[in-house]
Amino acid sequence: MVDRLKNNLTGQAKQPYPTTQNKFYAGGWEAVAKLGRIHKDTGDRWLIKLPGNVRIFCDKQHRSFYSRQHCEWTLSQITAELEIGTFDADFYAKSKKSLQSFDVYAEHWLQQCERKVTLGKLSKVHFRHLRHCVRNLFNPFFGQLNILDIKGKHVNEFWLSLEKAPKTIYNIMAALHRLFNDAHRDEVIQKVPNFPPELRPSDLPEPNWQWASEEVQEQIFEHLDPEDLYFILFQASHGTRTGETSPTSTCSKCAKPVFGGYGNKKSRDIRMRVS
Repeated sequence: MVDRLKNNLTGQAKQPYPTTQNKFYAGGWEAVAKLGRIHKDTGDRWLIKLPGNVRIFCDKQHRSFYSRQHCEWTLSQITAELEIGTFDADFYAKSKKSLQSFDVYAEHWLQQCERKVTLGKLSKVHFRHLRHCVRNLFNPFFGQLNILDIKGKHVNEFWLSLEKAPKTIYNIMAALHRLFNDAHRDEVIQKVPNFPPELRPSDLPEPNWQWASEEVQEQIFEHLDPEDLYFILFQASHGTRTGETSPTSTCSKCAKPVFGGYGNKKSRDIRMRVS
């Protein structure tokens, strides 16, 4: 890469720059700073163009250029490396995907969510939902984009592409909003992209519950173990889902299981009969 850059400089100069042991003398490198150009790239990104059709899109830490000042600092660093003959464009190549790539950050985010499950801060059922959304919905759509380049336009296109029930779409978009909120909290992005204003819980249709009659409930209870009845009573009393409820201990006096779980944030009319 250095030879390629040197040959191009030699062709553009009136006289070849003097070299020794494949290194340039410092006197010729003022031309390099002049020949290096900073350009606006797609979205909010910038790039550096060097002679020999060499394009630099990131610094040596694989951080993309999102300001002209960042480019100028990196160009001065490249110039210094050229002076002493240590410049290698491969060090400025993105040999691995940046954390700012959506699919890379999304997998990193899932690891954080899995850790929250271990700490008891997130239910296993909700984590499985988030994992399904990331790997089957978010990554196929956003995976090749830089998370800093994702705007409200992309979010709206993703929303319109979903062909599912209204409540399912709402849950998917809520998971996506949570991902962007966490990215903003982690200072990966400066602003959460705009989401469609139509995504409001109040706009969701009321679920059409098919309640079982008391006779049907009694028939079901006859086939259950006594311990399962306590499980159902806890869920009905606290409004928790099946995956959110688990036995935490056993009563020392009556040997009956004691249940705990994550409460449901949305209040609902829970129909139950206590005999």
